[in-house]
Amino acid sequence: MSEISEQIIDELLEERLPSHPVRVWYDPREKYRGIIDEVSEALEAQNVNFVRYDGSYLELKAELWQRDPDIDEQWVFYIPESQSDADWFKDIHKLGKMYRPKVDVSDDPAASYLVERTDRIPDDFSEWGTDPEQLEKAFFTVLFSQNHYSPRDFLVEFFEQPGNYIDLIKRYEQEDNWRSILYGEYGIEDAMDPMEVAKGILFAEVEAGSPIDRYSELAATETNRAAEFCEFWQRNATKTYLEYTTDIEDNYDLTKAVVDSESLDWHSDAFLGIDEGLLHLCLDRFDSVPELDFPNEVPAVRRVVQRRMDCFWFQDGRADYWSVLNHGLSVIDKASDAIDSIEAEAYSTEELAEEYTEQWWEIDAAYRNYIQSASSLIQAIDGLEDARVVITGFYTRFLKAINRDLADKIQSEPVLSSPQTGFWDRYVEPSSGTAIIVCDALRYELARELVDNLDELDAEVSLDNVSAALPSITEVGMAAHLPGQLGLDISGNELEVTVDGEPMDIKDDRVSVLETEGFQVENLSDVSTAPATDFESADLPPLVVYSGFIDKLGENLDNDEQTLAKATDHIQDVERVVRKLKTAGYQRFVITADHGFLYTERLPDELKIQLSANPDVLKRRFAATKGLPVDDQSVITFEPDDLRELDIDSNGVSLSFPRSVACFTAPGGNMRYFHGGISMQELVVPCVTIVSEAEGAAEQQFDVNVSFPTAVTNNIVTVDIEPDGQMAIAADRTIILKATADDREVCEPKEVTVQHGATNERLRLKTGQLDDASSVVFEAIDGETREVLERQRAKLDMVIRDDGFDI
Repeated sequence: MSEISEQIIDELLEERLPSHPVRVWYDPREKYRGIIDEVSEALEAQNVNFVRYDGSYLELKAELWQRDPDIDEQWVFYIPESQSDADWFKDIHKLGKMYRPKVDVSDDPAASYLVERTDRIPDDFSEWGTDPEQLEKAFFTVLFSQNHYSPRDFLVEFFEQPGNYIDLIKRYEQEDNWRSILYGEYGIEDAMDPMEVAKGILFAEVEAGSPIDRYSELAATETNRAAEFCEFWQRNATKTYLEYTTDIEDNYDLTKAVVDSESLDWHSDAFLGIDEGLLHLCLDRFDSVPELDFPNEVPAVRRVVQRRMDCFWFQDGRADYWSVLNHGLSVIDKASDAIDSIEAEAYSTEELAEEYTEQWWEIDAAYRNYIQSASSLIQAIDGLEDARVVITGFYTRFLKAINRDLADKIQSEPVLSSPQTGFWDRYVEPSSGTAIIVCDALRYELARELVDNLDELDAEVSLDNVSAALPSITEVGMAAHLPGQLGLDISGNELEVTVDGEPMDIKDDRVSVLETEGFQVENLSDVSTAPATDFESADLPPLVVYSGFIDKLGENLDNDEQTLAKATDHIQDVERVVRKLKTAGYQRFVITADHGFLYTERLPDELKIQLSANPDVLKRRFAATKGLPVDDQSVITFEPDDLRELDIDSNGVSLSFPRSVACFTAPGGNMRYFHGGISMQELVVPCVTIVSEAEGAAEQQFDVNVSFPTAVTNNIVTVDIEPDGQMAIAADRTIILKATADDREVCEPKEVTVQHGATNERLRLKTGQLDDASSVVFEAIDGETREVLERQRAKLDMVIRDDGFDI
């Protein structure tokens, strides 16, 4: 019941009716119409007769004389007319007294709206009935369902349902006040047309953040405040923002305006066309600037790219091309510096390896991220191919520079760091609680990303490297991890790998050795999908966990670009296994690889070498001969004595390798993914060591109930989270909320610490990633083990743009 209703009821029952049992309440402007039902119900509950005039004074009189001819009861007559218009009721009026509520209400039409909704009026406007300023503020606060006076929030709500609000504003005669609010806040004059209001706001933001003034006549005058409102609107009502901006932009070519300006100094992000225009200007640099001069252009272009990545359209997933350029510019910048350094310095092979593991690995990572972001780009962008030529050109020049320098020196300086054949003695401890994870083709830069992902783990994490045994292929690298003498031989036209004279060409051979040494051998995919409790035991047997995921991708995928994308995904699988085994009680981990890999553009014919000799074994990145070595100046050859210095017993086998990124003309395989050769990317093998303290008694873990929506109708999604269990004696629990559509992330993952009591979190979906999707998959992931606690597929039922507005 409203406060006004309560005051009127108390006043009638305690003061007015006891002094005179008949009261006539005239309300010609129907200011109190909204509370009459409440008052009537309450009075009748106290045996007071409450009668309302409904067009017939005769009926009012008849009811009084028929029910109470001696007037022994209490009566209240409510008449929504003036006393002068109620001549037919004068005789009854003479029997009683007029009632005027002490609680006065303004005659302003807005008051009749508020009197029905007094329970929704904030306390700040307690004098709304008599104070015109408070009345106006109270009206719009209640109209737009806010708990405080905020023109910014009012306008966002106005855009949501313009037709409904325009009708109410007109009905209660508040047009002038609404115009005054919008004019005072943003300098908008036409307040009753939502499209004109939006146009004024959006072009005011353009005016505030662009180097041109061609849209001044369209813009609201308070440009800075309009820009602030735009940012709020983008973040809090994305759906309507997209509807208005898309419809308005259809009539104005913002892309052309940016291109015509020839300026990169645009800070406005009101319209997607601004991003597209700036992209056009940036891509034009790739086409117009000589390729070798492009590093000089990188700072200017990068400033634009990084600025746009902070803007709405990128964060909403509709301008992902900025991410592509960002990674590409990083490739150019870092590769250019590395090439200059290699050409200027006389590095030894060990020094080259040190530079690579300290900084140049970032070039491989940047190129991987560039390829991954370009391949996942939804938009088709003209001109990106020109940029790709420049970006790939610098990456290829870097590969050639570092690996040509390496090839020139490696025969006399064959070891880049500690040899891989010493891995067992250096890293392996076959003791309880030890897990060794061997990932086929986990190259150094991928291991760097893994270390970054594990950085917040409660453990000491370090990264080292070893120099891969030759040739850098799976059979050799896997055997080099084992105890004993690594050996090579040739059987038929295949290279044969041995350890202490025993064949080690297949996985079963290696498993047999490891089991003899006391290790339990598992596949990473099996460990990844099994619950952590499967590995909990009193003795925690030492484990070796194998994964051939990356190498299989590189050899078998038809879509070359998926190799790098899925290699990145595999890092998360390895991280998940480490966390799971750590939860089970494992304390020491070593993560390594058999070899790395080269990833380039498809090689031109001039980089495909046709050997003059006919070797016994010919692969794309190495050749092997038993007897006389290959005599060809275009290759690097390691003879048996050279290999013996690498702790490899070759049994008279010589190995020959193409220089830099070249390959031998050999059948089969992916023509962009290579291993087996002598490049830095193939030979630098990561060794990640993770050591944690022994876990004490496990803290009691409480369950978490996570409820995701079953349908998505808005880009702001609410997730309900409720702890379940004895929280008082349990540690806080961290969960990660994620959302994907068609295997791509559609929101930034959100980490939540679950404490006492139920709560809800909001995920903001990137609408630009949802255009072609039919559903969204939500996941709640344990922050410690990375296990999926809850998964929900939700139907996508969100219309981003309508054909018009309800006005």
